[in-house]
Amino acid sequence: MIGPVRGIVQRLIAGALADQAGVERTKAKRGAVALIQRFGSARNLNVHFPMLWLDQVYEANDSQP
Repeated sequence: MIGPVRGIVQRLIAGALADQAGVERTKAKRGAVALIQRFGSARNLNVHFPMLWLDQVYEANDSQP
């Protein structure tokens, strides 16, 4: 149940980054690392998604080898 939620959050952030950069979403290349952390420091249930995103969006260029 938690994995699909993380995927939705990643798609939303990736789409917003591509839109801000002015690059088509299908051609935009992004980089991110995301984890699912289920417990807090006191072993209490505290689900959250620490994410590290690249600050740029790269556009795929098919004309170069």
